[in-house]
Amino acid sequence: MRFRRLLTKGEPLLFLLGTGLLLAFPRQTSAYALDGVELCLRSVIPSLLPFFVLTALFQERAVPLRLGRLLAPVFRRCFRLSGAGGSILLLGLVSGYPVGAAAASALYRKQGCGKDEAQRLLIIANNCGPAFLLGILGGRVFGRTGPAFLLLAIHIAVTLWLGLLLGAFPGPPPLGKAAEQAPVPLSAAFSAAVLRAGSAVLTVCAYVILFSVPVRFLPEQALLRGLVELTGGLAALSGFTLKNAVTAAFLLGWGGLSVCAQVLRHAREAGLSAAPYLAGRFLHGLVSALAAWCCFTRPGLLFPLILAAAAAVVFAKRGGKRRQTGVYCQRGEPHDLS
Repeated sequence: MRFRRLLTKGEPLLFLLGTGLLLAFPRQTSAYALDGVELCLRSVIPSLLPFFVLTALFQERAVPLRLGRLLAPVFRRCFRLSGAGGSILLLGLVSGYPVGAAAASALYRKQGCGKDEAQRLLIIANNCGPAFLLGILGGRVFGRTGPAFLLLAIHIAVTLWLGLLLGAFPGPPPLGKAAEQAPVPLSAAFSAAVLRAGSAVLTVCAYVILFSVPVRFLPEQALLRGLVELTGGLAALSGFTLKNAVTAAFLLGWGGLSVCAQVLRHAREAGLSAAPYLAGRFLHGLVSALAAWCCFTRPGLLFPLILAAAAAVVFAKRGGKRRQTGVYCQRGEPHDLS
């Protein structure tokens, strides 16, 4: 609620600032928007559209739901997710922003999961897709795929760790198994997948073009620009260096305000809160940057980092059990949770 009030109070200032930029710099604004269009044509659409079609086809054929039912015991025990929530986590790991957030919001609106599970899914099921990450970093920024694959592994590992950590805190159990969905015939599924992927790519491109304008008025610094718009921030990196790798790891975890705006649109439609998502993604960025620094400079520190991450999950789980025990004892119920 505080975030919403702050955003509401800042709307007039943002409106005046945006209008002032359009009136004061009409040529620059048009040129920067054109740069955003070129960025979409050269990088965003080629890297995202084929992968969006593939993931949409998998959705139409109910592949994530079938995997979710198969791995439901693992998701329930490790991440406190239902089969449907687990399928959305898998979808978010392979599809890219903001497909996972849209699927989590839709599942909550259909009463397929509780609010606690939906809030956690917004954080852990909304990730940078492998095609975008490898295409931008491996092909355009670094010019080599090795560091890009390592950053992808870090991105996925931190996502899973964050899911374990959030699932360790006390909360209501998941609602149940993955919802039943009959696979659509392959011919109809392919047509529907192309339409869904085209709509999703157009939405992403619209946000990239829109945020490309204010980003270009900022200093030419990758971190600062990436905080606002991910694609522009990554494109501002040049070559593989330790600083660029750590910066890229943080930006991939954070996602940028452009991605946040897309996610919060889905969250608002479902009645979910924005603050946990923003805090979770910022934590994802910080841990990803630390892991990248360890991988590229001090590989020996990875083992203590993994131990610390595991200890955080264990302590969160034990603390959650103690709090639940206190609640049960106050109600006069048995406190043996085993």
